[in-house]
Amino acid sequence: MSTIPLPQHTAVSRLQNFRTPRLFGRAFLPDRALPLFGRALHMLVRQLHKTGAATICVLIAASPAHAASSGESFSSVIRDPAKLLSFLGSTMGRSLLVFLFFLAIVLLLRYLLGPGGKLRDPKWDSLNAQERERERVERNVKTFRSRLRELAPAIEPETEIFRAYVSEFLTGDATQDAMYLLKQEHCLNVLGHALSIAAQEDIFLPDDWRPLTHNIAKNNIAQNSIAPSNLAQSNIKDESDSGPSLPCATSASTPIAEPDRILLLAALYHDLGRFEQLKRYNTFRDADSINHAELGAQLLLELKSGNAPRFMPGEPEKSRALVREAVLAHNRFALSPEMEPHLAAISHAVRDADKLDILRVMAAELAPGKTPDPTVVLGLADEPDKCTQAVIDAVQESSQVKYSEMRYVNDFRLLLCSWLDNIAYPASLRILAKNGHLESIVDGLPHTPQTEELIHRVRERLNEISQTA
Repeated sequence: MSTIPLPQHTAVSRLQNFRTPRLFGRAFLPDRALPLFGRALHMLVRQLHKTGAATICVLIAASPAHAASSGESFSSVIRDPAKLLSFLGSTMGRSLLVFLFFLAIVLLLRYLLGPGGKLRDPKWDSLNAQERERERVERNVKTFRSRLRELAPAIEPETEIFRAYVSEFLTGDATQDAMYLLKQEHCLNVLGHALSIAAQEDIFLPDDWRPLTHNIAKNNIAQNSIAPSNLAQSNIKDESDSGPSLPCATSASTPIAEPDRILLLAALYHDLGRFEQLKRYNTFRDADSINHAELGAQLLLELKSGNAPRFMPGEPEKSRALVREAVLAHNRFALSPEMEPHLAAISHAVRDADKLDILRVMAAELAPGKTPDPTVVLGLADEPDKCTQAVIDAVQESSQVKYSEMRYVNDFRLLLCSWLDNIAYPASLRILAKNGHLESIVDGLPHTPQTEELIHRVRERLNEISQTA
C-alpha cells in the first residue's frame, strides 16, 4: 500500500529534452532531430540567458556614461547620425550591436521553433505538456510520501477496527465467508487506489487544501468520450439520484486541515454497509434489499460502551461528518452540481477508487471459461451472445444505464465500459489504462454490429490514454 504507482512516460523518456530557458519552452530541439544545430543553439541560448540581463543593464548604464564623457547628452547622440555612428564604432557600441544581433536571432528562432512556432512540430508541445505533468506528479509523490509517513500510523488503527468489524460476520461457512472477505479485500484495495490518487493530485496535498469555489474534480476525457456525445452525469452503481443527507461539516469558505486523511478514511469505509446488507438479505443488489451507502453512513454513527464512537474514535466531528457524507455519496447515480466543493473533491476520488477496484473484481469474475458468481454479477443471466438493446443504446447515446434495464452479464460489461467516460481525475485514468482490467472486460463482449463500434471506441480510448500516460 505504501508503494504508489507512477505513470510511465515512455514517449518522453525516448526524447532527450534540452533544458533551455522558458523563452523557448522546455523541449526546444530534440537531440536526434537536429543534433549539431540543436546543441549549438542550446549553448547559445543558455549563455544569453545567463548574461543577457546583466549585459542589458551594463549597456543601459554605460551608454549615457559614454555620451556624458564626451560632453554630449545621450538623446543628442541618438538623434545625430554622425555621433550615433561614432558611438557604434566604440567598444561599447560594438558590444551593443553584437548583443542585438544575437537577440534578433534568438527571437526569430523563438518565433519559428518555440512553443506554437510556425515551423515547430506540434508533438513537441504535446511532449512538453507530458513532461510537465510527469514532473508535477513526481513532486506530488515526493511530498505525499513524506505525508504518508505521518498518516500511516494513524490510519493503521482504523484498518484494524475495520478488520475486527468484518470478522464479526464470518461464520466458518467457506462459501458465505468468501463474499465477506471479497468485500474486505475490495475496501482495502479502494484505500490503496485512494492513496495513489491523492499522491498524484495537487488538491489533496494539505498545503494546497484551501477554500474552493467550484467543483475541482474533472472529467478529463470530455473531448474523447467513447460515446458519441459526452456524458453529463456519472453512471454509478445506484439508480437513486437523491437520498438522505447527513449534515455537512464544512462550508465553501472553511479550509480543511487534512483532506488526504479524510479521503483515506472515506475510501476505507465506503462499503461498510455491504456486510450487514449481505447478512440480512443475502444479496449485494440495493434494489432488492437496502441502499448500502445509507446503511454504511448510519453504521458510522454507532457508539460502543462509554458512548465513544465505534469507528474513527480519534477523529474530530467535522472530519467524521465529511467521511459519512462521502460514504453516502459514493454510490449516487450522479453527484449534485451544488455539492459543497471540498466534499465533491473527496467524493469524486472515492468513486474513482471504487470503480478502479470493481473493474479488477469484475475482470477476474468475467474471465474466459469461468462461471461468474450470481451474487457478484447481481443475478444477471450469463448468456454470452446476448446484450440488452436498451443498454447498448444508453451507452452509445450517453444516457444513464439503469440497473432495472440490465438482463444479461454482458449488460454489466457494457455498464463498466461506460465508466471510462466518468473517471474524474487524471491519476485515475492512468491507473485504469495501466492495469488492463477494462480491456479484458471488453474482450468478453460479443462481436455484433451493435457492439463493434463501441468496442472499437473503448480500445481506441484506452490506447490513447496509455500513449499519453
